[in-house]
Amino acid sequence: MPELETMEDAAAAEVVPEIPEQEQKPVTSFLDRVKSGKKRKAPIIFLYGVEGIGKSTFAASATDHVIIPTEDGLSEIDCTSVPIVKNWADIVQVITELAAGGHGFKTVVIDSTSGLERIVEKQTALVWRDEKGRKYPTVNDMPFGKGVEAVLPQWEMLISGLNAIRDQGVSIILIGHARVAKSKIPGHEAFDAWAPRLSKRTIELLTEWTDALLFANYREDLSSVDVDFSDGQRQVANLKQDSERILYCSKRSGYGAKNRYNLPSELPLDWNAVMAEIIKS
Repeated sequence: MPELETMEDAAAAEVVPEIPEQEQKPVTSFLDRVKSGKKRKAPIIFLYGVEGIGKSTFAASATDHVIIPTEDGLSEIDCTSVPIVKNWADIVQVITELAAGGHGFKTVVIDSTSGLERIVEKQTALVWRDEKGRKYPTVNDMPFGKGVEAVLPQWEMLISGLNAIRDQGVSIILIGHARVAKSKIPGHEAFDAWAPRLSKRTIELLTEWTDALLFANYREDLSSVDVDFSDGQRQVANLKQDSERILYCSKRSGYGAKNRYNLPSELPLDWNAVMAEIIKS
């Protein structure tokens, strides 16, 4: 291992989590242990949405929850939370404590994924070296393509810890901000669509891991759209948006979403409504 250059490097190296090895029992045959039917686990939900719609409030209504905040924003919400986690040592400590069990929480919330990604990238810049032993100030300063690979061990450590929490029957909710990004369907021109405010690789990683990627937005009344062809161009005006808050559960051209529960394409932004549909699935 390269020599640690600073106290911060040393501290970072000391908090790398390790998954305890479990005793391996001899297996006579996998076919002797075949099971049928659903193997239901607590859900892992990644909820992202527009600003101010009530994402944190949604999470705070979850059963016996505890929120792990990575940024400020919970002061006006009636919720149970730990202090703001500001660095890698903080997030590792709280996940390790929760994975140990005995806490009584039924839902663990990380709010938000943008703050969590910053922590992961900062830790990566502290510990990663290239083949010549050189370090870089940030992930973005690393050689082309290296930053994408370098962050994976840190994400894998966090996901492993969260899976250990989930294996105790605890639901996991990730809260994310939304941004408009370019999207593309093969054979068609690029278009604007809502996406989590994260790097492309992080979106792919979290979308693959979670059971549901849900997008929260206000309902738009498309029936009231006025189309103006006056200048020979198709222009959309007066797109009306009401105050109804909607969870979009299936992918459409305007936003990314998915779920493994065959949820309705739309649900109210309400934890109980979501869980009722998951239980029915």
